[in-house]
Amino acid sequence: MGIFDFLNARGKRQAQPKNIDEIFDLASKDAAYRPLFYGTILETDLYILIFPDGNLPSGK
Repeated sequence: MGIFDFLNARGKRQAQPKNIDEIFDLASKDAAYRPLFYGTILETDLYILIFPDGNLPSGK
């Protein structure tokens, strides 16, 4: 490992994922992506689909 290896590593980084599913998957595997995930959740409009009151599935 050389003293200037950080310069080479900067060019090899992948682009930031733009899809919330990809960000969620990366954040579940690597803690470094969690701030990106939380920031994305706060900035994104999320829609939650729910079942009508009488048709909730039973289970644990």
